[in-house]
Amino acid sequence: MRIITIPEEAIQLDEARDIYQSMMNLLDENDADHMEIYENLVKKCVRYSEFRGQWPLLSTEKKLDIDSSRTSAHNSAITAFKMLSRIQGDQSAEWVEKIDFDDRKRVGDMACYITLFCGLDSR
Repeated sequence: MRIITIPEEAIQLDEARDIYQSMMNLLDENDADHMEIYENLVKKCVRYSEFRGQWPLLSTEKKLDIDSSRTSAHNSAITAFKMLSRIQGDQSAEWVEKIDFDDRKRVGDMACYITLFCGLDSR
């Protein structure tokens, strides 16, 4: 196993915190649809983060075995981000632009941060 490093081009913690705060500022906790979509997003982020977190530990053979599942989890997380942005409307433009749905690595980074933030909130 190699030593794990944080790539310079990855979303950094302060930026992720700002993006997440922008998302949460638009979340209506009294709206069941908002909360259902947010909870779905968290579930999809946790699932994808599990794949991403274990990736450096896996053999090439195991990576090949689970690659389609990892891609599916990533696509589901992207869709969940898009669903949240749609329900939040035009006001979501600020955080959507920062994540950039066309950049799969940035969306994956943000999924991992959401998992981190939820884990810290659960202490």
